[in-house]
Amino acid sequence: MSNAPRSASVRRYWGPADASCSILHVDMDAFFAAVEIADDPHLRGKKLIVGGRERSVVLAASYEARGNGVHSAMPMAAARRLCPDATIVAPRMERYREVSRQVMAILHDITPVVEQVSVDEAYLDVTSVRKHWADVESMARAIRERVSEQLSITCSVGVGPSKLIAKLASTHSKPNGLLVIPAESKIEFVQALPVKALPGVGDRTAEILHSRGIDTVRELSATNPDALRYWLGVTGSLLFDLSWARDLRPVEPSRVEQSIGAERTFAQDLVASAELDRHLVDLAHRVAAQLRDKEFAATSVTVKVKSSTMAVVSRSRSLPAPSDRGGDIVEVARKLLRAAREGGAAVRLIGLRAEGLRSARAVGRQGTLDELQPGSIVDCTDSPARSFAVPPASTDVDDGPAKALDHSVDAIDRSIEALDRVRRRFGGGALAPASSILHKGK
Repeated sequence: MSNAPRSASVRRYWGPADASCSILHVDMDAFFAAVEIADDPHLRGKKLIVGGRERSVVLAASYEARGNGVHSAMPMAAARRLCPDATIVAPRMERYREVSRQVMAILHDITPVVEQVSVDEAYLDVTSVRKHWADVESMARAIRERVSEQLSITCSVGVGPSKLIAKLASTHSKPNGLLVIPAESKIEFVQALPVKALPGVGDRTAEILHSRGIDTVRELSATNPDALRYWLGVTGSLLFDLSWARDLRPVEPSRVEQSIGAERTFAQDLVASAELDRHLVDLAHRVAAQLRDKEFAATSVTVKVKSSTMAVVSRSRSLPAPSDRGGDIVEVARKLLRAAREGGAAVRLIGLRAEGLRSARAVGRQGTLDELQPGSIVDCTDSPARSFAVPPASTDVDDGPAKALDHSVDAIDRSIEALDRVRRRFGGGALAPASSILHKGK
């Protein structure tokens, strides 16, 4: 979902799709809220907000709630004030990821060249499949119809000669719309927009440009590019190119995620180390489950802490070896949390991110004989089985320890696979390590 400013004047007919219009941008409309409504039709037509407790942020809002000024990333306290009669539901991330996979499957039925950029949006390059369709608009309409009919949610589609134009077109066709921008109209279209509509223009950049009398893309395009570079550095050069609709980025179907993370904002600031550790363990295992689901292994971990004074501190450290195991991540994350809590400050938010992702199949995982001695007890923190004894070594000194290692690591792997199957079916909170669910003081 995009919060970029929209200009009503550009939501019009710009001409038929020409031969250059081979890039589509598909963006779900109020995705999380739409999934909740699809699953519970009683929510349809209501002012719906998807978010956590008072001190969290809005993850999604129905268009009825947006009419009251509610938008994503807004603090929940502010959203409640703006829309006191809203229905608020807790987020179900596993469900949203499941629907996202179904959306992407529909897109892959159109073309194999799909670049997913988030859980609810993707770019398509339809160059190789255009001959199978009457025109590119037919493809866009087919996508919208299939998403609506199969999943009971809606999406907006932008069609253009580049990723920039397709993205801006989908943003300005929301909700549940289709906008085509042919190559001959792309410059006029872009320059009719406010400068904040361009990717890369946040509040700070917009302030700098505004202080120099630049509020529209057309004004930006007429500015000396050397001056833009002086004011904004490399960003100035990029924005100048965008103001003239210059964008040569290809659709990259093999786009690799750079990190996977999760975070939690607390209803009350936490000071007790045991409580923080409980939440950290839960986040680590949730991240580990996502790594396994996407067949990644992480090489480093970052922990972010926001204190009661709103100061944010992040600390990172490499893992001893690439891993997708919650226990490995927890071991490093605990050290990072201690380092990030300056003076034991009260904590408002804690986040954990697995980074430096590699293919789990390429990395593999090899235990060591030092880890598994005959007769020892293995604590399987990722497994509902919890622990087991390593079988005694064979009397054959050549293969006894190796067989014990193979059997033990295989048992751990099977337990983790069983845990992941339960989580996928019943939700991420169905099973969790005991250390992440013990009540305070227990």
